Amino acid sequence: MSTFLRGPRVELQPLESDHHELLKHPRNDPAFRRSFGYRQPWNDTRIEEFYEQSTDSDDSVNLVVVYDETPIGAVVCFNMTNTEGTLAYWLDEAARGDGLATEAVALLVEYCFSTRRLHRLHADVFETNDPSQQLLERLGFTHEGTKREAHFWDGEFHDIYGYGLLASEWTADILDG
Repeated sequence: MSTFLRGPRVELQPLESDHHELLKHPRNDPAFRRSFGYRQPWNDTRIEEFYEQSTDSDDSVNLVVVYDETPIGAVVCFNMTNTEGTLAYWLDEAARGDGLATEAVALLVEYCFSTRRLHRLHADVFETNDPSQQLLERLGFTHEGTKREAHFWDGEFHDIYGYGLLASEWTADILDG
């Protein structure tokens, strides 16, 4: 695998066809499905369709997070225009809590601002996902608003928090290790 971006501890590699099993995990594990809002499991056909759409698109960057030569998650910037993009990210549960997700997202943010020259990034986070909210805030994102009761899961409505970051607010210091 070739490395697209390298940080102090993680590498971001392009999404390849041999990552299908990695892509299935967040869509088929009940805990992951809840954090992403996926209601249905994905079979091999749906994963292949997602892979084809993701790799054929000029408006998204889909990267696999690799730690110690093992794929542990993904970071994505999608719906990119000339000025903005939307972030999404996830790590396997065993890889959480050690700052690897923060580093991986920071690498992607740096790429989006310095190489792609985007002006703004945003991310939506479910109100129940405290770790994701904290990650975005560590990277300098601002809570810009709340979509009240915008997500229905397990018989209840939940808020979605919108976070944003401008290129002028970004500092890459977090990547210094």
